[in-house]
Amino acid sequence: MNIGKRNEKNEDDLELIKKRKLCGIIEGCDSIENYEHLNKIHEGVYGIVFRARDKITGQIYAIKKVKM
Repeated sequence: MNIGKRNEKNEDDLELIKKRKLCGIIEGCDSIENYEHLNKIHEGVYGIVFRARDKITGQIYAIKKVKM
């Protein structure tokens, strides 16, 4: 078993979590500052959807900006 590798991965995950900025309004939500805006995907009645890259992990996400 690779228990040592599993523990190393958990430690790396904890370091990434510590680097994240959190939203001050909603507990447990990431701040938009954690993402790099790439392009606009679509705009609808309720909001605009953007493609964004996570600055820490490099993964690509779709983020919706809700119109108020």
